[in-house]
Amino acid sequence: MASFNTLFATVRETPAYKQARTKLDLTRQIESRMRQLGINKTELALRSGKSKAYVTKMLRGENNFTIDSLVALAETLQAGVEIRLVPADAASDALEAAEARHTILPETA
Repeated sequence: MASFNTLFATVRETPAYKQARTKLDLTRQIESRMRQLGINKTELALRSGKSKAYVTKMLRGENNFTIDSLVALAETLQAGVEIRLVPADAASDALEAAEARHTILPETA
């Protein structure tokens, strides 16, 4: 029987896992910027012209961002967007570092 660590290492190599990790890192960055600006989901919805339900879904990682929607969101948050392609081993390291930097945040009103 395979150990948990062996199974987890296998799962970490799947596209679905990498997509989920990337979405999680992005939503954590959005939440961090919201905290820096002192705004909650309701205020982000108002500033972005989106519904609060859309913002909630976005922060749960339940939507698939387009570059256009991500740039528009960044503008709303007075931020920019950087997208880079890196070698696969560097991408894994970057995701692990991002995970170590962030903690799960409580829901904001």
